[in-house]
Amino acid sequence: MKKFMSFMIALAIGLSTVAVPVFAEYGTNKSKSYEKAEEKKDEKKEDKSKSEKSDKNEKLPLSAETLACVQTAVDTRDTAIITAFDAYSASVKTALETRKTALKAAWALTTSKERKDAIKKAWKEYTSTTKTAKNTLKTSRKAAWTKFKEDFKACKDITSAELNSDTTSEGADIQL
Repeated sequence: MKKFMSFMIALAIGLSTVAVPVFAEYGTNKSKSYEKAEEKKDEKKEDKSKSEKSDKNEKLPLSAETLACVQTAVDTRDTAIITAFDAYSASVKTALETRKTALKAAWALTTSKERKDAIKKAWKEYTSTTKTAKNTLKTSRKAAWTKFKEDFKACKDITSAELNSDTTSEGADIQL
């Protein structure tokens, strides 16, 4: 007990010699890292205000040709995503029907070992099929968005701000 108490006292003294100067630095003066962080915030604010000013100068009416080009890019992207989702949905529906049939057949088996093996096989095949379907959907969705970005950039008189106004919605399709 005596050794423990002396250890705790030594630890408290050691920590206080380290902690007091650190607290003193934050209490009286701003640390260098704090000052650098503040400078970075100020720089970001300046950059943002500059970009907002340049965006205001860039906002000119778009031609009918440009608007039609963007509409075609949107139509191509969304049609591809809808087609991919339809394929995914059909694949999962088939996997569910197959699983249902396999599990019903498994539960018709009389021996426990055969039944257990059949159930395990049904779930393994279902998991594999749905995983493949999900990966196919993901790949198709990414391809649709990549093509959209290329098509969008090819439209005349499109600014980066306008491109970002639609491509920031890409995350909404990730949940599919």
